[in-house]
Order: sequence, then structure tokens, then C-alpha cells
Amino acid sequence: MLPLVFLFTIFTTILSSYFVYKDKMLSLFTALIYGLMPYRVYICFDKKDLGQSLFWMILPLIFLCLAKMYPDSKKKISLLWAIPAIILMCAMAKADCMLLFIFCGILFFLGLCMKKFLYLPLSVLAVLGSVAVNSAFWKFILLGHMNQYAVESELIASKGYSVGHFLMSWLYYEGRPGLGFGLLLALALILWYFLSDYEKPDKCPYDKNERNRLTILVAFSFLLGFLSMHLGIWDIAERVHPIFIRLISYINSPSVMFGFGCALLCIPAAKSYRRLWQEDYYFVAKTTPIFALTLNLIAFIFQICTLRMN
Repeated sequence: MLPLVFLFTIFTTILSSYFVYKDKMLSLFTALIYGLMPYRVYICFDKKDLGQSLFWMILPLIFLCLAKMYPDSKKKISLLWAIPAIILMCAMAKADCMLLFIFCGILFFLGLCMKKFLYLPLSVLAVLGSVAVNSAFWKFILLGHMNQYAVESELIASKGYSVGHFLMSWLYYEGRPGLGFGLLLALALILWYFLSDYEKPDKCPYDKNERNRLTILVAFSFLLGFLSMHLGIWDIAERVHPIFIRLISYINSPSVMFGFGCALLCIPAAKSYRRLWQEDYYFVAKTTPIFALTLNLIAFIFQICTLRMN
């Protein structure tokens, strides 16, 4: 079942990317980066969590709905796309309510930063919908009812990342998968992407608003990566209220934030690979994305074979 979910995730990523950008090469790059993301490999093949695997499978479809709500070619907002977005988010709540709650929080602040204010009520409605879809989860979090979602209270800061964990690509240690070669090598390309755009604005394929959106996504990715580190703020937050104790204990590890950070980073990463692919310097422009993504695929196969470093 989980291998099928993993493969179908690549399909939904290609489908979503193509319907948003109408670009076959960009869709392929996005699928290879997001589909082979080490965090997803960990969820599917090591942790073997069907609910979380389904969540990451649906996520590209959510991004499709969100992008279609604010089409670049039109100034008007397409409200009809909010309906499938809410339906898909309710399905995500059924798969994993905690991940949906975190995603809605991220979406809320992304909407503020990008001035896409329709994301704000959408994220609130999705959380309210999750209460109806998965009331047992919220009964445990808000009221402390002992049911199938109950977990023991624990401090999770020690399970966070150190800087070295981010750089691991072949192996990972105790539930801390790294960026992987696809995203790690993309970081240098993203820096080049922004610098080259500002140096040669007349040759830039994207407008200023597009660059601003990508900048916000990169900034949020780094922020979520920071929150995934072994920081004392997690243990401090648990002392605020019993609800926070249950909420954070259910999260189990700050690495969840790292997973969302990688997912957001996939968009500027894929666009940077595509931008390099379109450069005039044929040999370097063509071989660098192929080399990076082939190395990412080899690392993925290696991780499947070894699963984890004990």
C-alpha cells in the first residue's frame, strides 16, 4: 500500500505542477525533488505511517487549488477553487489532523506575507472542518479525553535537528532525514537565481511579484528549518498550558517542521533548476540539473535499501 501511495504522490505532483505552470520540464523537476524528498522516504518506508503518507500525497493538490485561487494572469480571485481546497483539507484531516493543523498555521502566515488574504479564512475553515471530521483527536487535545489519539506527555526538543543532520543525504539518524542532494544543491541555484535576476532584470523570466513570492517561500523554509532544531522553545511552550503539553507531545518531534520546510523549498528549487536548464551555456546548463537529480535518485534507492542508520 505505502509504495503505491509513494508512486501516486509523484503523479499528483506532476499533475498539480503542470496545471499551475503549463511547463512539462518544471513539472518533472518538481516531481523529482518533492517525490524523492528524504523526509517523504522516511515517512513511507521507515516510519511506515499511512496517514502521514496520504497527507503528503494530497499536499500538491492543495497547492494546485491555492495557486488557482490567485491566477497570475488575472486580477480577480477565483473563489470556486476554495471548495475543492476545503474538501481536500478535510481529507487531510482524516489522514493526519496534526499535520493539517500545522499546515493551516503555515498557510495563515503565508497568506499574510504574500497578501493573499483569502488564505486566512480558508485555513480557519479547514481547522474547523477538521473538528467535524476528526472530533476524537480534538477531544484529546482540547479536553484531555483518553481515546485512540492519547499519547504520553514528553519533552520533544532533544529530538530536533543539529546543523549536521540537515546536510546528510545518504543516511539519516533517528528520524532526522536531511535535505537530500536535490534540495541541497538547489540552495546554491536559488542564490544564483535571485542574484542573476537582479543583475539582469531585462532577461528575467519572472516578474517582481513572482520573485517576491519565491523569496517568501525560501524565508519560510529557513524559518521552519530553524524551528525543527533542538531548541528549548518546544519544552518552554509545553509549560504554558496542558493543551500545549498534549499538542506538542502529539507532534512527537520537531522534525515535522523540517518536512514542511522542505516541501515549501521544492517550489523555488524546481524553478531554479528549470531556469538553469534554459540558460545558453548548454553543457553546464543541461548537465547540472541531470547530475543533481540523478544523484538524488541514487541516494533515494540507497535509502530504500538501507532504510536508516542505527
